[in-house]
Amino acid sequence: MSREDYEVVVGLEVHAELSTKTKIFCSCPTSFGAAPNTHVCPICMAMPGTLPVLNEKVVEYAVKAGLATNCEISRDSKNDRKNYFYPDLPKSYQISQYDKPLCEHGYIEIEDKDGNKKKIRLLRIHIEEDAGKLNHDEFGRRNSS
Repeated sequence: MSREDYEVVVGLEVHAELSTKTKIFCSCPTSFGAAPNTHVCPICMAMPGTLPVLNEKVVEYAVKAGLATNCEISRDSKNDRKNYFYPDLPKSYQISQYDKPLCEHGYIEIEDKDGNKKKIRLLRIHIEEDAGKLNHDEFGRRNSS
């Protein structure tokens, strides 16, 4: 096979932090600068008996992003658990979307220097919770928040 037998396809995964006042699945604040481990609750840490409640503003913002990028908006999406063992993820899983996202099959249109238009396809826009944040103090120790 020669080089001409192949097509270059480049994919990007882009993350955007939504400007909500509370986290995606609980009422803990999203503001920065608080002492470590103060913006957590039993839901954040998946304590037995707790159930996450989806933040409606997150869905609204994701749908707006989908509409702005010409996506099909799904009326049937679902969330999944992705298991991770990270020090900034106390419950050892992240709630995310994959096979049934809120928005899919979109595109943005760009124009090159010659004025030719090209569509850049978007596979999906999905929502997921942020795992957390590790802070390091002046002695190099990590603090989770």
